[in-house]
Amino acid sequence: MWLFLGVGLGIAYVVLSRPIVDDGPPAWLAGAAAGIVGFLGLGHLAYSFVARREKPPADRTDMAM
Repeated sequence: MWLFLGVGLGIAYVVLSRPIVDDGPPAWLAGAAAGIVGFLGLGHLAYSFVARREKPPADRTDMAM
């Protein structure tokens, strides 16, 4: 989800950077947010692939309290 939001913000940067659009937030704001959110999404995607390969931890019900 984060990756798609980052791509959407990247598209918003392209749209807002055109000289036709004068109202709305500055284009650099959408560009900076696209970079941050896009890399956050890539990090989540990479983590999900790494975590998928990990074996689940052993059941710890046998530990004394």
